[in-house]
Amino acid sequence: MEEQIIEAIKVLNEKGGSSRHAIKKYIANNNPKFDDAIELSINSTIKKCVQNGTLCQLRGPSGCISLPKTLGKNKIANELVFIPEEEYDFTRC
Repeated sequence: MEEQIIEAIKVLNEKGGSSRHAIKKYIANNNPKFDDAIELSINSTIKKCVQNGTLCQLRGPSGCISLPKTLGKNKIANELVFIPEEEYDFTRC
């Protein structure tokens, strides 16, 4: 179910994120066995993915859902780097 939700968000490609209704509608159109149980499963999967960090909810629990943004391709940019006082050039401040 998680893969289908991520696929829906990528295909919908909305600037501010996709609403739950739009995600459910996309999955219902692409899944012939869609029913109320799957709709509840979508809600719980979205909640789990937001808690894990796989998805972002922009405006609180009822807000649009999007994929998290990364700071470029380099994952090292997300980490803080400690520079000792001896190596830091204070003249550039």
